[in-house]
Amino acid sequence: MAAYLRLPAFIRRWLQRMKRRVQEYKYIMVLTFKSLFCNAFLSSWVVWDTLMEPLLWFVEKVVKAFGPVFVFVVVSLVLSVIGVAWLVFFPIMRDRSYLTLTYHLIFGNWLAVNVLFHYFKALLTSPGKPPSVSIF
Repeated sequence: MAAYLRLPAFIRRWLQRMKRRVQEYKYIMVLTFKSLFCNAFLSSWVVWDTLMEPLLWFVEKVVKAFGPVFVFVVVSLVLSVIGVAWLVFFPIMRDRSYLTLTYHLIFGNWLAVNVLFHYFKALLTSPGKPPSVSIF
């Protein structure tokens, strides 16, 4: 039965030549790929940095878009702390001692004004730019 399935010699030679040619093309393709994308300086840190680049771009855009929202949240939280102090803490202190109430009113409001002033000062101050003159 195997004798009937045997291919003629010229077809077997043609198939062997085609097999060698495919192997040569495969070798050339692998060599080309490795020569184009090989880098002796490639390390896990470079790969990690390359993979993290889209995430960093996304975070930059999201933070830039949510910046005003974060400012509103910070100011709201500070003002809510001040409101709680005025509505809850100061009436309790009024019933105990006017001396401590006066101290807490002056010191607490001074701290609140300083926190808000320095927050807005940091928010509105330009970060600057690196000097254009070379040191060397």
